[in-house]
Amino acid sequence: MALRDLGLNEYSKEAKRLVNFRNKFVAHGSSNKNIKIEELEKCKNISKMMIEKYIEKINS
Repeated sequence: MALRDLGLNEYSKEAKRLVNFRNKFVAHGSSNKNIKIEELEKCKNISKMMIEKYIEKINS
């Protein structure tokens, strides 16, 4: 919902996949899959875009 609100809909599928991975691996420990550096970079980039859009939104 935050991605949609900030106009970043195109990243919703990727964000959902990362959240699902986080829930399985980090929160519940039910996966032994290692996360690739590329996945971490994607997560970091989506987070950065969200923060930038949020700041733009509150300053407009």
